Amino acid sequence: MASRPRTPTLDRFLGLSPELAALSVHAARLARLQDIYSRCVPPHLLEGSGVANLKLETLIIHAANAAVATKLKQLVPRFKAEFLRAGFELTDIQCKVQPLRPEPPPWISGREAHVSDGAKRMLADFGASLAADSPLRAALKRFVDHTG
Repeated sequence: MASRPRTPTLDRFLGLSPELAALSVHAARLARLQDIYSRCVPPHLLEGSGVANLKLETLIIHAANAAVATKLKQLVPRFKAEFLRAGFELTDIQCKVQPLRPEPPPWISGREAHVSDGAKRMLADFGASLAADSPLRAALKRFVDHTG
């Protein structure tokens, strides 16, 4: 019996086209910048801010409110030095106010999924058709097991 091909990894999927590969590289760069930012910003400012984007050599940081943005602007020279030390040569760091998304109301996040018996059977059958080590198969099994 022939074995099924493995489910492609996310990295392989992102490498399928130049556009997705470029997006993957940009996302990795932003994650690295966020890591550096998290280490050099005071904790009380980190709660209300984060790296938003990198356009050319300009880093954009979103702040939850004007007070946080003002404090962050005062720290820009320190940030530039830290990023330069980590290998990122930035010409500018902009702090823009972008309110954080509010938490969803508890009545939305606490809901349980209710799926018909027919839909559960179809999802279970589809999951069973996937490779045994497929993450999607495991996720479908967990979903079907926990729906009412």
